[in-house]
Amino acid sequence: MRRVSAGGLAALGAILLAAVFFPPASARAQTFADGLSGFTQNSDEPIEIESDELEVRDTEGVAVFRGSVVVRQGAAVMRTARLVVEYEGGGGTPGATAAGAEQRIRSLEASGGVVITSDDQTATGETASFDMAREVIVMSGDVVLTQGGNVVRGDRLTVNLATRESRIESPDRATGGGRVRGLFIPGQAPGQAN
Repeated sequence: MRRVSAGGLAALGAILLAAVFFPPASARAQTFADGLSGFTQNSDEPIEIESDELEVRDTEGVAVFRGSVVVRQGAAVMRTARLVVEYEGGGGTPGATAAGAEQRIRSLEASGGVVITSDDQTATGETASFDMAREVIVMSGDVVLTQGGNVVRGDRLTVNLATRESRIESPDRATGGGRVRGLFIPGQAPGQAN
């Protein structure tokens, strides 16, 4: 089994964020980008979105899901209060297509608290944004990444899938923040509890 170390922090966050729409990467994933490599529009897994309310503004290419939003794809689940999907192409809600029309999701904005889970991995934050064209994911506001007993905390997580770079920051020193914090259990493989 793969062991989690400070160097493997990138893989942990990437896998957690990828869980929003794509199944988790294989156990051999070693970086954020490896974990998020499925976070493209080429996944064959269906995406299921549930919410209390859905507003579609097709002329603007916007769909807004409100109230206990749950997004599932494979074993991955995201929960949030509000999800805004920007898309191009006709046909109503994202993923639905008119005859011959192709839709493409441009961006996703989750807000009101975001929890992403897949297997023993969890990522939480206040907001998450997914820029599909730039292949950039940003999670902000009290970000916590966990896998088994391993925990990383920061204020902002940025993952660039194209360059395979990731960064966890905590820039708000005025409120006592300003430091990224990690707890790594030596020798603990993913899936092992304390």
